[in-house]
Amino acid sequence: MIELKPYRGTTASHIEKNDKTRLAGETRTGRQAYPWYENRTVMTYAGCFFAILFVMALGVTLITQTPIGLCFGVVIAILAVYVINALWQNYLNQYVGQPTMLVSTEHARRGDSIIVRFRQPVRRNLVIENGKIELLAREWVRYKCGTDTCHETYDHPIQRKLERKQRQISANESYELDLTLTVPPQAMHSFAFADNSLTWIIRVTVVCREFLTLTELYAIQVTPEVHTYD
Repeated sequence: MIELKPYRGTTASHIEKNDKTRLAGETRTGRQAYPWYENRTVMTYAGCFFAILFVMALGVTLITQTPIGLCFGVVIAILAVYVINALWQNYLNQYVGQPTMLVSTEHARRGDSIIVRFRQPVRRNLVIENGKIELLAREWVRYKCGTDTCHETYDHPIQRKLERKQRQISANESYELDLTLTVPPQAMHSFAFADNSLTWIIRVTVVCREFLTLTELYAIQVTPEVHTYD
């Protein structure tokens, strides 16, 4: 089995360079799993704080007629990011550890089956309401809309497993999900061009009671070859 790191996402620069080694995008490791800036609630409060900080810094700058307000605001914003990250990691570390995704292969042909095993360590007693593993074909497209350039992302669901049974996970145990995914023989393979790309994603969602919903993405490569069975 091969361990996959969480998926960060294919960037436009990699697509434009047609970087074949980055068709599945970059990955993040260690403490970057479940980052605070991907949590909607935290981002809402952080956005309000930074908006107020900007208004105050701009006001001080206009009153004093010097850039000291904006400079001070930038310093406070940088320190705030470090504080938010430290508090978020401390919050997460009280409840969960680093998730692990194991797959039988990270390079699959069309028609191949992939064994998937997900493991989420738990550091406190948690009630898991449900868990879900999905195989998605994620299409990204860039096109001209008038004088602007527009970007769209579409997720095409291929297969999923939903575990509805509620589970009580004790401290220092792990919540596990496993599934055999199958890439359809007629499916489009992974590709990346300047204005269009297709990335195959494994998405895991774990809904916890009295704790945030844990969602993580992992990417695999699907090659143009077709697997035929004898």
